[in-house]
Amino acid sequence: MADANRVLWKYLPGFNQRFGVPPVQSGEAYRPADGDLATILCFKYYCKVARDNTVKYQWHTLQLLPSSERRSYTGVRAELQIRLDGNMVVLYDGQVIPSREAPPRAEVLRSGESTCTRPLPVLPKCITDNFAYERVDTESIARRLPTQQIWLRKPSPRQLRRWEAVQAAKLRGLSGRAIARELRISRDTVLKYLAADKPKLISI
Repeated sequence: MADANRVLWKYLPGFNQRFGVPPVQSGEAYRPADGDLATILCFKYYCKVARDNTVKYQWHTLQLLPSSERRSYTGVRAELQIRLDGNMVVLYDGQVIPSREAPPRAEVLRSGESTCTRPLPVLPKCITDNFAYERVDTESIARRLPTQQIWLRKPSPRQLRRWEAVQAAKLRGLSGRAIARELRISRDTVLKYLAADKPKLISI
């Protein structure tokens, strides 16, 4: 590589002298930055504000706070920006809406099983990676996202009954298709419960 670079730098002056074309206008051709670079160099997503005045992105839920202009943004189409410093900002009509991380849902608090790991890093993995969180167990998510927030809750009684019914049908020798037809649930759901040797915590 060093020899190639030496040859290249010997070749470039003669090439530029032979084929170089002087610019029509001298000086820099860069345009000045129009506005705040933080609002330009970021990832932008458009979302609809929910009835509880929240905006969701993957496993994050932002609670929009009332401002002097309006108390609620329910139903509006807002812009969600994920900036390079890790902050998530919501804008509407070019104005930043005050927001904060929403608390977990009431059923999670009642269960008493909610656990939260360390806070978001400076540059979250959700910016660079697009994981498919469906059909991925919590342990796999925790290994791939060691510094993200993961809220956990126990399986519901309905899910426990369904898991027990699937396991009982499996012991009777029924196939996945037959179990799905007997229990009137989708085959994908049956395969998910067949793959689980025991009920696990469910990520939300």
